[in-house]
Amino acid sequence: MFFFDIAKDPIERLIMAEHDQASRELMAPRSTGGTGTAVGGEVSGKNMPLMFKGQEELVKQIAASGRKPTAEDMQNLRAMAAKGATQMTLRVRASDAETAKLVSRRSFFETLYMVAGIAMTAITIVGLLYMVSSRLRDIGWP
Repeated sequence: MFFFDIAKDPIERLIMAEHDQASRELMAPRSTGGTGTAVGGEVSGKNMPLMFKGQEELVKQIAASGRKPTAEDMQNLRAMAAKGATQMTLRVRASDAETAKLVSRRSFFETLYMVAGIAMTAITIVGLLYMVSSRLRDIGWP
């Protein structure tokens, strides 16, 4: 139990550092296969760190036209984002294997963080119960 008291913070920091690194990599601009342009980066001077397939073309078309996006344009962008996020979450035909890998890695560390906390708590409780039962046996209780 004493070990877990000391080790909890370093374990938590290690897991969250990996989770944060995966998040930063996920949000960083990446090359689209073959074109050499970064997905994300800057469009019309605005930072667009993560775009799904189809969104980039629509944003570039809106930026090239020089007009404000209409409600229909915004609805199309939201629909593409929802579709891409759903596919990535469900791992159904992920458009980019690297992105799917990063999402999977980030999810793994989120889950590991929860499991580590639960495991350390369970081991501490079992240790306390063992010490209490040992003490009860020592004083003569059955």
